[in-house]
Amino acid sequence: MWKKAKDLTSTVAKKLNTPNETVNDIIDFYYTELRKKIESLEVDRIRIPRLGVFYVSEEKLKNSIDTLTHLINSNKEKDFKIITRYNLDKNILDKQIKLLELIKYKNNEQITKKNLEK
Repeated sequence: MWKKAKDLTSTVAKKLNTPNETVNDIIDFYYTELRKKIESLEVDRIRIPRLGVFYVSEEKLKNSIDTLTHLINSNKEKDFKIITRYNLDKNILDKQIKLLELIKYKNNEQITKKNLEK
């Protein structure tokens, strides 16, 4: 049975004998830190206990790199507005490329490992 966030927060707050606001702050902080970790593009996957593993899709990352490369190399005013609105720059593109290399390396490593096991 799934519980709504409000019900879960109040249940946890009662068990810990703390205010609901404190529990909400802790949950918000946890997910904010997870979001920062994902957005940093330093890792290709994040494991959240009892929730699962979230990973960066290689295909979506390639599409993002292509789009960002196009935007950075474009001279159109519309593209410049997109870059400034979302605060995109060459550093983000470099991080995406490094992450893609990491994913490809891990995939090749897994393929090699499977071939050796056969």
